[in-house]
Amino acid sequence: MTPDAGKQPAGVARAEGRQGFRSLFENMHEGLALCQMIYADGKPIDWVYLDVNAAFESQTGLEGVVGRRVSEVIPGLRESDPDLFATYGRVAAGGPSERFETHVAALDMWFSVAAYCPAPGKFMAVFDVITERVRAERALRSANALLSRTESVAHVGSWRVPLDGGMPTWSAEMYRIFGLDPSAAASDTAAIWQKAIHPDDAPAVAAARARTLAGEVLAIEYRIICPNGDVRWLHGESEQELDEGGSPIAIVGFVQDVTDRKNAEASLAQSQKMEAIGRLAGGVAHDFNNLLTAIGGYARLLESDLAAGSGSAEDAAEIRRAADRAAVLTARLLAFAGRQDVRPEAIDLSSAVNQMLPMLRRMIPERIQVVADLQNVAAVEADPGEVDQIILNLAINAADAIPDIGRLSIETEMVEHGTAYVLSHPGRGTGPHVRLRVSDTGIGMDEKTRSRIFEPFFSTKPVGRGTGLGLATVYGVVTRIGGSIEVNSATGLGTVIEVDLPSSGVLPASSPEPASMARAEGTERIMLVEDEDRVRQFTAAVLARLGYAVLQAGSPGEALRVAPTDYDVLVTDVVMPDLNGAELARKVRDMRPDLPVLFMSGYSHGTADLPVEPGFALLAKPFTPVALGRAIRRLLERV
Repeated sequence: MTPDAGKQPAGVARAEGRQGFRSLFENMHEGLALCQMIYADGKPIDWVYLDVNAAFESQTGLEGVVGRRVSEVIPGLRESDPDLFATYGRVAAGGPSERFETHVAALDMWFSVAAYCPAPGKFMAVFDVITERVRAERALRSANALLSRTESVAHVGSWRVPLDGGMPTWSAEMYRIFGLDPSAAASDTAAIWQKAIHPDDAPAVAAARARTLAGEVLAIEYRIICPNGDVRWLHGESEQELDEGGSPIAIVGFVQDVTDRKNAEASLAQSQKMEAIGRLAGGVAHDFNNLLTAIGGYARLLESDLAAGSGSAEDAAEIRRAADRAAVLTARLLAFAGRQDVRPEAIDLSSAVNQMLPMLRRMIPERIQVVADLQNVAAVEADPGEVDQIILNLAINAADAIPDIGRLSIETEMVEHGTAYVLSHPGRGTGPHVRLRVSDTGIGMDEKTRSRIFEPFFSTKPVGRGTGLGLATVYGVVTRIGGSIEVNSATGLGTVIEVDLPSSGVLPASSPEPASMARAEGTERIMLVEDEDRVRQFTAAVLARLGYAVLQAGSPGEALRVAPTDYDVLVTDVVMPDLNGAELARKVRDMRPDLPVLFMSGYSHGTADLPVEPGFALLAKPFTPVALGRAIRRLLERV
């Protein structure tokens, strides 16, 4: 046997190799195209299909392409896809193999292509049609973008924590909610989340996480502290993600920034609290003013009956002065509770501060020295209760900023706003102003805090102390009056707040109350309606001293049993059971339209519904005998 015995002839082997390659060529799932590139001036301008497999035809839908130019098979391809020609031209010219994805606009199809050079001037393209995959990826990107925009608009962030120890993932809005830049996403999101949780809420959040790991679906609200110090409220929900076999593989959830909602809830709660306080204050003030009407009124009657300068007369005067001070406190109680109608009048700001000082010194800790430097100032046009609010809120806020021993100063002075001042202080008015300056030696504020102190609900005080409404209220009142407010502060250097209120001119000269009353101010008949016995008896006694004939009724029903023609003036309380004073007046006026009516009320909130046409008047309780007589006389003289 010769050495070459059993060997296959070379020609046979080559033939079988070509047959095997052909079989592979024809049966591959990828599309294959062997092409001859055509150049002009060294630039690829066309190619001819030398051979394609069945997958080429099935994937592209192109048939009978062998021997034809691509410009004939796919007209306009060179113009719509010049990059494809450039790529194939480089490969056919002997360049390295290239792998790329491309969109053939003429076919509206996406391809994943690998191209190499099997012989000079030729290229082989091996491709898969990936149109569906690309469309799915685009749809997914679009959905993710929509989800991201939706999360951003709704302030909702989503997250996922694998249970196998893999990397937790956050959506972009999660980073924004936590005060971080999404483009600088940190890897250790678990540590970021844990560090941000408010210490007071950490136990509840840890318990909720444990219950989620145990399989519960949970919702919880908690606070976080952002890197800039802002506190935000989050609503979070979480649950387990299960695999196809029902085993937990991750914890997924979302958080929503509900800070605005929480602020709105706090605002509503504060409004409801103030409404309840107002109702209570209104009821107390009504009863208290009735008592003060009798106490102060009888003291004035007694004072007028006693010899001037006697010890008894001075005692009566002291009772009167105490009743007057109590009346001022009652009015302030109503003003602070928002139950007193706003009634601007000429006010001496220095006098208002001086009257508030005893109350402030009782409210402010003894470790803080309260000093006042009050100058003679012109009048400002404002509601007394609102002025008290300004003084009280500024003083209490200053005291709260002093952690230890310190000093709180309250000053008043006249200032002139010239043109140069107004130009450098936008929003200020020109002319004379009364300045209220409240300064403290407290901890002061940085610029960021100072810029936000007038925002409703913004507070640097611990939770449970303060509502964040004090300085916001001051700002609202000052701007409504037409004034301005300026804050100067620095960390560790205390704070100075200056309120400038436009001057309305000199204060009106006060006329002293007469020591005695004229006893014959009238002889008309008066129907007196008052459900409070003390007030009715006192008022009847005053009217009798003034010479009037008095008919008394303890209720509107009792008064309606007397014909209106039997009296000349109706004097009635406003707040009474069953029928109020306004309703009584309407019923009586239906029978006698020209009858003068004097309303008495110790509670101005709600008196806006009283008639305002001629023949009606309102007298606030507590009133003096002189004020009562003058009010009735003015009514009768207008008829």
